[in-house]
Amino acid sequence: MYKYFPELNKPNDFETYLRQKQFDYKIEKKRFIEDVKPLQDILLKYKDLFKRIDTLDILINASDGYNSDTLKPLSYEEWQSYGGFLTFKEENHYYIENLKNKINLSVNEIYNLLLNYLKYNQYFICMYPKLRTFLEETKNMLIDAMDDLEKRSSIELDYKKKPYIHKSPNAWYITPNGFLYNTGGNRGHKNGNLINPFYNIIYESLKKNKEIPIIDNYKEINTILKRGYITNEEFKYYANLMYDVPTIITPEVERDIEREKFIMDLPYEKFKKIKHEDLPHPRRSCQKNLITLVIGILAAETSLFQSL
Repeated sequence: MYKYFPELNKPNDFETYLRQKQFDYKIEKKRFIEDVKPLQDILLKYKDLFKRIDTLDILINASDGYNSDTLKPLSYEEWQSYGGFLTFKEENHYYIENLKNKINLSVNEIYNLLLNYLKYNQYFICMYPKLRTFLEETKNMLIDAMDDLEKRSSIELDYKKKPYIHKSPNAWYITPNGFLYNTGGNRGHKNGNLINPFYNIIYESLKKNKEIPIIDNYKEINTILKRGYITNEEFKYYANLMYDVPTIITPEVERDIEREKFIMDLPYEKFKKIKHEDLPHPRRSCQKNLITLVIGILAAETSLFQSL
């Protein structure tokens, strides 16, 4: 007789609340309005800067055979700057020339043009020490102009971080051990970490000419059930999804955070004496659906290995 799982009544509604970590660090707060044309007052305001850019053009065209503006041997930093300049010029020269020859540049295009000249200017500061004062002034003028263009032609976008809701596909199984398991469909766990641990164990055993050990994940399953939560590390290992588990800061989690800080400062000899099950887990989730998912994967691993 199989255990009753209410999740199977509405299998398409099984959701786990996860966070896509890669997007947390790439939140774009500003975006250019592409069709904004340069205002006449901008061109007048930065006419001195554009004259300095003419000087940068002379340095760009004259620097292919650069041997410094002195006869002394080049330092390591000067050689690095020279190599970086040549690479940058090779990769960006035609793009910059096309922008300069274009009629009616947008503010965004002018910004990109100044950004490229700022990069050239950085190389020249090291390459031409006698021009350092001029180039440092030019750098500051380029940065000021770019800030001005950004303020005039960009809008603030309000990105609010929301937890990503991972909805498991309708691909449910009940394992021979009586646990619910979701494969995640074609892109799920069938070819993920459900198989890899067995492959590694079998491969290592055969390589060392040892008998393949019996795998039993009941200990891990019971540990998770007894705890009532899963750790971030467990989720990544067993579920094999590119997400983070959102952690609710409870008093227990706060205590684990402090315990983790204390343990991380211990000498290695003392640290290795601590049992794995006694280690704190400040990054964890108590979601019932998530616990069901991971326990199902553990049970499926055991059933799969025992069927080999």
